[in-house]
Amino acid sequence: MAITPQISVAPVPYFWSRNDYLDYYARIAELPVDVVYVGETVCSKRKALSISDWLDIAAVLRDLGKQVVMSTLTLIESESEISYLRSLLKASDYWIEANDMAAVEIAHSLRRPFVAGTALNAYNLNTLKCLRRSGMQRWQPPVEISRDALKALLLGLSKESELNGLETELLVFGRITLAHSARCFTARSENRPKDQCEFRCGAYAEGMPLYSQDNQPLFRINGIQVQSEASCNLLGYYNEMLSLGITHYRVAEGDMAIERPISILSTYRQGEKHWMTLKKQPNFGSLSNVGCSYYQICLKGHRQHWERTTDHGNNTANIRSTRSLLLVTKRLPGLLRTDC
Repeated sequence: MAITPQISVAPVPYFWSRNDYLDYYARIAELPVDVVYVGETVCSKRKALSISDWLDIAAVLRDLGKQVVMSTLTLIESESEISYLRSLLKASDYWIEANDMAAVEIAHSLRRPFVAGTALNAYNLNTLKCLRRSGMQRWQPPVEISRDALKALLLGLSKESELNGLETELLVFGRITLAHSARCFTARSENRPKDQCEFRCGAYAEGMPLYSQDNQPLFRINGIQVQSEASCNLLGYYNEMLSLGITHYRVAEGDMAIERPISILSTYRQGEKHWMTLKKQPNFGSLSNVGCSYYQICLKGHRQHWERTTDHGNNTANIRSTRSLLLVTKRLPGLLRTDC
């Protein structure tokens, strides 16, 4: 059966003002996207928008024909956060994006369909079957999975009757979420305890940039979240992803206005004639013809280097050396400077 490609927009990971959120989703409402994720995924202290506000945004988007998915916290640590999630579910009938197994359990208990976020780390068919039995309708592969591993997994998925109809969503443009921690990196960088952070993350509309000691852009820290500085860009592999069985093409906040990658995907979806017209536009190649890149973290003594390489034999964004990543994040902010 032919796949009808869907364009999805990831939830905003940063802490903005209420008006900024409203303005952003007003822009999204006018774009040719099919699925919009809304809600707070990083920190439960961020309450610029209430549950009622999120539901109002969701209602407007749904009235415009878009599927709305309520995103949930990636690191659920307290009973109050569980209570908030239950209240959100009981106040609406939307699917949720489960980024923590606690959210999976609550969704299952309320018989609510859910999308399995990358943080659930679904690497094999047994995990997918378990999540499917709990109510999963769509899943997002972990960011470090290779093209070949994903291809093999999707091939196996297609042969499992239990997984028939399961949708696969892949991040094709935007900054990559690398890690989460119980510690707030933004608060620590300013020598503040987490419970007295004074919402300093709100001062960084796109996260706080971090540089290596040789002044190379390395990460963005966003509260308890660590992101890549550079954006993942798989737009040039649209047709290959389609042949693999990717059903949803996810776009997140990155190093350019979100309208541009969405425009590229929308044009791809319209067919070859529209695509050739778009290719004639000025500066088109700066976005669409980027090779599939991965970003490798290397520790050389006490210096960190962010190496960007292009690998046409491995067509997905990969973060290599998890141990190195953990070493870097544990030493923040001592070895990395934020004042460059």
